[in-house]
Formats: sequence, C-alpha cells, structure tokens
Amino acid sequence: MPTCNPGIDGKTFIGLIAKELGVAPKYSVLKKWMVKMVGLFNKTVNESYEMLYQSEFEYYFDSTKFNYFFNFKPTTYPEGIHETIAFLKRKQL
Repeated sequence: MPTCNPGIDGKTFIGLIAKELGVAPKYSVLKKWMVKMVGLFNKTVNESYEMLYQSEFEYYFDSTKFNYFFNFKPTTYPEGIHETIAFLKRKQL
C-alpha cells in the first residue's frame, strides 16, 4: 500500500492522534508474556500474539517507486489523522 515518507513510529503516531484530540498522549506497552496470558481468554488477542514480531523491530514501508510510477501523492499522517477524526466526530452526531 502507498505510504507517506518519511515513515513514523508508533510513539509519534500516538502523539499526533493525541494532539488532534487535544489530550495528553498516554499508552502502555505489554510484555510478550502478558499478551500470551490475555490471549488465553481473548481470541483476538491470542491471534495478535503471532504478529508481535512487527513491534519488536523498527521497519518502515517505502512506496517511493509506486508513488512515482502512478504519479500518486499519499496523504500525510497529520492530514490523515485529522480527516479520520473529523469523519468519526461527524458520524457521532
């Protein structure tokens, strides 16, 4: 999928969302064994355990070739977050 460069990490993503909502960024990180324990009682969490490798190491998607080939300009992360939150607020009305 097309991505905006430069990529951002999870902490930055949470910070952008918190800023857009006007709240302080707060999050916690569960240890792998905690996720495994919760997975015993929650099927969705159990299935997400297998995907934890995505959070263990930093990696970024680079769609430079795609963007160039298709003359595509991805939405920036701040713009996308703003539009998503605005949409969700409208849907709550």
